[in-house]
Amino acid sequence: MIDGLQTLIALHETGSISKAALSLRITQSAATKRLQSLKYELGVELIQTQGRHVVLTPAGLALVKKARSLFIGLKETIDSLQDTSKAPLKLAVSDSIILSWGAKKLKELERKLKFPLELHSHRSLSVHEFVLSGKYDLGLCTEPPAGKELQFFPVKEEEILFLFSEFKPKTTTDPEDQNVLVIEKVSATWKNIERQLLKAGFEQDKLSAVESFPAIVQMAKHGFGHGIVPELVAEGLDVPEKALKHFSPKVYRRIGFVGRTSVMKRPAVQEFMEELKKKL
Repeated sequence: MIDGLQTLIALHETGSISKAALSLRITQSAATKRLQSLKYELGVELIQTQGRHVVLTPAGLALVKKARSLFIGLKETIDSLQDTSKAPLKLAVSDSIILSWGAKKLKELERKLKFPLELHSHRSLSVHEFVLSGKYDLGLCTEPPAGKELQFFPVKEEEILFLFSEFKPKTTTDPEDQNVLVIEKVSATWKNIERQLLKAGFEQDKLSAVESFPAIVQMAKHGFGHGIVPELVAEGLDVPEKALKHFSPKVYRRIGFVGRTSVMKRPAVQEFMEELKKKL
């Protein structure tokens, strides 16, 4: 039953059986068999198809919510019994952070503190889900958790900047002369900054969604439109200051660590989080 519960949680987190299987390092057929076995053991439908997608039923969602809390409690108990001082910290980092400044600064901290890291990269919403399920010890992402299961340790209020097309400054940030490239609307950052941008005068139908901030930087650099990017991403990708402009009023996103209380209370983890905050 435990294998089935883990697979159901992975399905909920990833959105497909194939991705769930990949995250668990098993075959897709093995994942399907686990889900079928769990269904027969419990005697209720846990998943259903909607078009080409597989989604959880209300019973499946209720089971995931309960099971996830139990797994978190079990993980915390195991952590308390083990010597974690020498074990690498499994850290999930959002794509935009790891692809710009994250890898460099985290490696510098690992060397300075002699604190071993095992890095993984996902979108911010997935980082939160994976830490919540216990797959990773800690997450570094762009959105605080919505629930009470995880703690959030902010490290920076990161400014969001306007990036001129071809890195050539103009006298206006009016989006009418070219497309304005923004992060996709399902992302954690967009959920943080949407209202702020609309208040700054950007209309929804004039914004073009792109999957990642590094892609926005490259597309803007070569003239595919203006862009909207976080300050540290621009810095990490060597965007010249003259190509950037501040919004008025300024726009921000929050970045920080998410994790279980038992992990965040470890002295080495606390030192690590504080040191990164100082570096930013």
